[in-house]
Amino acid sequence: MRAKWLLFVGSALVATACSPEKRTSPTILLERYWPAFHASLYRPRLANDAGVDRAIEPFAAEFPRHLGQGVRFSDASGDRWVVNEPNCGELDEPIGASLAYSCSWGSSIWRTSGAGLEEWLLVPGGLEAGDAPFHWQVEGGRLVQHGRSIDIYDVAGTARVSISAPLALDSLGRAIGVRLVAHDPWFELELDEPVAGPLLVDPAWIPAGTMAGPRSTHTATLLKDGRVLAAGGQDDVAPLLTAELWDPATHTWSSAKPMGGAHYQHAAVVLFGGDVLVAGGQKTTERYDPAADVWTYAGSMKGPHWDPASVVLPDGRVVVAGGDLDNLTEIYDPLANTWSLGAKAPGLAQFNAVMLPNGLALFAPMSGKGGLYNYKTDSWLLTLPLNAGHDYVPLVPLPSGRFLLAGGDGGSQSLNGVEVYDTATNAWLSVAPLGTKRCMYKAAVLPDGTVVAAGGREGDFMYLTSTEIYDEKADKWTAGPSMAVKRSQYALANLGGSKLLAVGGWNSGAGALASSELFAPGNGNGVACNNASQCASGFCADGVCCDSKCAGGQCVVCTKAKGATADGTCTMASFVACDDGDKCTLIDYCLAGVCKSCKPLTCEALDDWHAAGRPARASFPNSRLLKDIGALLY
Repeated sequence: MRAKWLLFVGSALVATACSPEKRTSPTILLERYWPAFHASLYRPRLANDAGVDRAIEPFAAEFPRHLGQGVRFSDASGDRWVVNEPNCGELDEPIGASLAYSCSWGSSIWRTSGAGLEEWLLVPGGLEAGDAPFHWQVEGGRLVQHGRSIDIYDVAGTARVSISAPLALDSLGRAIGVRLVAHDPWFELELDEPVAGPLLVDPAWIPAGTMAGPRSTHTATLLKDGRVLAAGGQDDVAPLLTAELWDPATHTWSSAKPMGGAHYQHAAVVLFGGDVLVAGGQKTTERYDPAADVWTYAGSMKGPHWDPASVVLPDGRVVVAGGDLDNLTEIYDPLANTWSLGAKAPGLAQFNAVMLPNGLALFAPMSGKGGLYNYKTDSWLLTLPLNAGHDYVPLVPLPSGRFLLAGGDGGSQSLNGVEVYDTATNAWLSVAPLGTKRCMYKAAVLPDGTVVAAGGREGDFMYLTSTEIYDEKADKWTAGPSMAVKRSQYALANLGGSKLLAVGGWNSGAGALASSELFAPGNGNGVACNNASQCASGFCADGVCCDSKCAGGQCVVCTKAKGATADGTCTMASFVACDDGDKCTLIDYCLAGVCKSCKPLTCEALDDWHAAGRPARASFPNSRLLKDIGALLY
């Protein structure tokens, strides 16, 4: 199994105009600028004493008292390799349960995580673009560059460790691109732009603001204007009727008008007009108008539908089915603002629903058989049964058209089995299991087709920060970047462009959570890429991460070399060369994103078998029949 080493890098400028630049404690810098990450260092993860072996599945690491001597890695097969940092020295101050070393440029901080081993670097001054004061030398392995990551291969040619550097953040949360560059047997890290103040490279999960109050078993719904509505749920004491709005521009939360009644363990969907329908957790339903910040009564259902499945139908209506101890099917008409009963669901506790391309709605069960709902005939068709139970897990669409259920609550222990629903056979098929047993987590599909499963709970008391990423083509799960906070029973909003917002939740230490964090993997705009999954924006164009899809022909570009205003900024190019495909023009150029021709060229007829116009086009002017034939021969 390939291990994971996530590289975290931070810099901090702490001098003022009236005082000389000086070294400030990394503890103070983290607490001042990134309190969520500062708190994460105090989890019981890595011993403060050096010179001992620490088990880090699937490999172990031995930390020296002097970092210049190298961190020694080994695995069960007996393979060993050493990573040296020549500019670093003695063990410095302990930071919670992490190890910190003093370096010529600042501090190197090491800790374990659910994804593997993490290193953070704190630098007491600003850096210029292209600066690379950070160097690592590797003994016992061969370095191979793979996009943004570097793999360490053993002598047999097997990749044993993957090293990656996710997005960097300044003190205001602005993303700064970083990249790893391999020069076997050493590698370095460079910045894409200058930084004059505090900087932190985080594990792709970025603190995204704190709500006014904690909540779990709630919903987080992406509105059409890009904001996110967090509604209902429960805190440590009681169910909630409060709601809050997250602003993607500022990463801050603000209060929305409260609901008319408390809802938790409910469902929320966006109607065609942009309103949000909240249903379940009680019989009364409500409808939110984001523009007016107003909740209105949306009628009452026959049943309370705890933990129901809900989906918007192609005709704009909404079907709500199942829920704990409830097999009622109820249908909401947004035009009439009324509910009506549908055919009874085939089983109890249907917890997930998605629309299929054929117009049927798939309702995935916790166990046993699921159902396909035909809204046109108001009828149900049973699916073949699951191979195992999958309580309290999300249903995720895959690029192939199949749908994935992973893990689940097995009572005293969680499960790691994974199944996919095959629409062609109406059956559930077992695929590669999760690396970690988990339930009550959230998952989403990214633009490149991979699936992120994040957080949740293993067993009754072990709450998780770890994430896993599923590649359907390879049928393989790999460790992903850890969340900053352990979360179960939280809400997840898919913001698009590889970005996910995790909101609230619960863990045994803190109870209900008010924090939120943003999953933003990949490079910043303008950084080289091979596919969209490598970009925080979710778009790769002209070989760089771009701020949009940037499709529309050779004059719609995303690099300065091709006429863009800046690398990573999609531009309708002007006054750069292009080719309009007409061989009878001498010069073509882009004008406002469109290829225009200039200096037309008259192509003389070569002989009686050709006409003026396109060079060497056979027109056969002496024979109508031959002209028609010639049209096929040029």
